[in-house]
Amino acid sequence: VRIVFNGQELANTNRPRFLFETSLRRRTYIPVVDCRMDLLTPSKLTTQCPYKVGISYTRMTLNVDGS
Repeated sequence: VRIVFNGQELANTNRPRFLFETSLRRRTYIPVVDCRMDLLTPSKLTTQCPYKVGISYTRMTLNVDGS
């Protein structure tokens, strides 16, 4: 799985985890070590569910021009 925005690679992994939930689109999770962590900042949002237990989120900040 490779994620690119405006020609800038944000994540690249050969070991994604897929989550299949009834009546929802497939979710793809990428290991942290395969993400550009320098572009991520922690979010205050946290959630819980039977599949994911406790999850914290991050927010990616990009300039539209790719810089």
